[in-house]
Amino acid sequence: MKDLRSYHNALGPQALAALVTDPANFTVVEPAAATLSTAAPGTGASAPATATGSAVDFTDLDARRIHLEQPPPQPMPVFSLLSQQICTAGNLTVISAQAKGGKSAVVGAMIASIMAAEAPRAEDDDDLPDAEPEHDLLGFTAAAQAGRAVVLFDTEQSPYDAWNLVHRSAQRAGVSGMPDTFRGYSLADVSTEKRRAYLAAEMERAHEECSGIHSVFIDGVADLCKSPNDDIEAFALVEHLAQLAIAHTCPIILVLHENPSGLETGKTRGHLGSQLERKAESNLRIAKDGKSGASMIFSERCRHACISRDDALRFAWSVPDGMHMTVEAETQESRAETARQNEQPECQAVFAGHLGEITYTELKERIMTRAHLAERSAKRRIKQWQGIGLIKQSATGCYLRC
Repeated sequence: MKDLRSYHNALGPQALAALVTDPANFTVVEPAAATLSTAAPGTGASAPATATGSAVDFTDLDARRIHLEQPPPQPMPVFSLLSQQICTAGNLTVISAQAKGGKSAVVGAMIASIMAAEAPRAEDDDDLPDAEPEHDLLGFTAAAQAGRAVVLFDTEQSPYDAWNLVHRSAQRAGVSGMPDTFRGYSLADVSTEKRRAYLAAEMERAHEECSGIHSVFIDGVADLCKSPNDDIEAFALVEHLAQLAIAHTCPIILVLHENPSGLETGKTRGHLGSQLERKAESNLRIAKDGKSGASMIFSERCRHACISRDDALRFAWSVPDGMHMTVEAETQESRAETARQNEQPECQAVFAGHLGEITYTELKERIMTRAHLAERSAKRRIKQWQGIGLIKQSATGCYLRC
């Protein structure tokens, strides 16, 4: 058992009481020197600092002391969303949504933005810095890969769906294939323990073979632990991921489900979600627009960005394109124009054969007769038509078509 709480949960309170009251279960040990490991994760190196009592080797601690006259290099953004910095090296980024909310589409768009950053540019592109991007990358831009590795662990989807994610990324970026430095893996059928071991080992290997790592994506971070509700396991996993990001100087982008009850709040799964929210540089959330049905990606919990729900990028599935594409945000004027187009035929039928002004009573009776509506509905229709600009009221109080 890893702790007394687990023992209690597995065997019950009576077994726990018997355990802690039986002297035979305790062993007296001599005080020994504690070892503080300072080795970078996954390096296999051993750099212990011995601590006996209050005698501590402060060499490693002193090396991490903050001096205002010695600022560390400012990290450049690895990914930006809507021109706001969301990912830098050595940090974690979380993408959360309800099930089937478009999380994998966002991962694919981020990978596509890396490939697009590597694509050759026309010689006169520098003269047009504000030109529209050639490909729909769902608002993302990325730093150039520069030969570094891009690692994808897909722990949720079938091998075909994982392949399709990468295939759509290439299509979105307008490239015929992925470079050898892209290293994507389908791990839905692999045990939790192997996924954890593979992650650290693959990052070590990718760093060595590609002279660095551009970014790491884990589509299904909850699949790296047995239970996201176990605080000890969840905290250890988040600490491990943060150490990997720092050791390999790259961002790790993590996809996580929201609780079904977190539709409004965006609460993610268990202690794992809570700890990631606290530790992540950026928490990107995807939610449905209740009016249009489009998905919105935004974040109000970032260190270096603030993309409100009102300013969110919206995207929806496009049948002709075979992938999610950006859609324009619906404005008050666009909604009014849609309403005008929908109501125009009925309004024309009501005014057919009439020229000039019409009284309120006559207009109401025409609507009731020609649109087959009750009196109350006819009154509401007059108010609606006036509100969207199909009719207007003259100085005499009568109505005219606009």
